Amino acid sequence: GFNQETRIYRVDIPRAAVEPHEVTFRQGGDHHEDTRPDTLCFKMTSKPHATVERRGEDLILRSRVGLGTRAHADPLIWAETPTVGGRHLLLWGENPFYHSSSASGEMKVQVKGEGLTSAGSLHLVCRLGLSSSAGSSVAAPFRPASRAGGALDKDQVLLTVKHMQTDGKIFIRIQKSATMGDVRA
Repeated sequence: GFNQETRIYRVDIPRAAVEPHEVTFRQGGDHHEDTRPDTLCFKMTSKPHATVERRGEDLILRSRVGLGTRAHADPLIWAETPTVGGRHLLLWGENPFYHSSSASGEMKVQVKGEGLTSAGSLHLVCRLGLSSSAGSSVAAPFRPASRAGGALDKDQVLLTVKHMQTDGKIFIRIQKSATMGDVRA
């Protein structure tokens, strides 16, 4: 006789594990009277993700981030894109395309520390001329009143978003009636 028993094998996969991640259970397989137990080897790879692609410890955003068709006419640039785990990345700063004669162009962005580990990076490409997300109730980031369009309207408030790890801040003008869902959109 043979005995039938169910065995449960626990496989812990560390963050940013090398692919394929292999775990071996020596002599963990079926045991027969005349032979030694088999060795079991599990090989795991990550599932494809809809938003990002993995390259070592880095994450590559699959889609281009639109900066809008008129971004070259503004001294400041802003963009927002979803990343992983429900998080969103907000970019804001000086516009390298300001006063450019071209209506198209790309900007490659590397955000260090936002990869699979703190040593990894998130890579994305922002494209001038590509429409930014439509239907968003989030207005352009706040600019000092000395620049055109910097003053808040009566129905707007200034929202400060602070990064939990880097303490970086961004200021966004939003409607007073906006919800957190509107801010994330």
